[in-house]
Amino acid sequence: MNISKQLKEGKMNMPLFWLTVVLIWVIQIMLYVVGVDFSKQEVLPTWRLMCLLITLVIWFVAVAFRLRDAGKSPYLAALCIVFPIFALIAGIFPSVGEKEEAEEADSRENII
Repeated sequence: MNISKQLKEGKMNMPLFWLTVVLIWVIQIMLYVVGVDFSKQEVLPTWRLMCLLITLVIWFVAVAFRLRDAGKSPYLAALCIVFPIFALIAGIFPSVGEKEEAEEADSRENII
């Protein structure tokens, strides 16, 4: 299944999810660290905070898409607000299609 078809269906497979999460982390670190003088104790500019919030929203959407691909309710992504580690746990759930393929392979092996 290609990426555009997955995203239109609101699903995200495991490799695409992890790529998205790593890219979001890199962007967030760059927004927070690059060009900031930490000795001045100033708050981040508004545009940086807005960009960080946008990446946070993208992260929640990625978690919801991953959960939908794993056959779980995308509303479970709300758990990430209370338990951020849940986003990483959601990333290791196998896809529904992968489960069915594995079961078919097992049944074929049992027949042979």
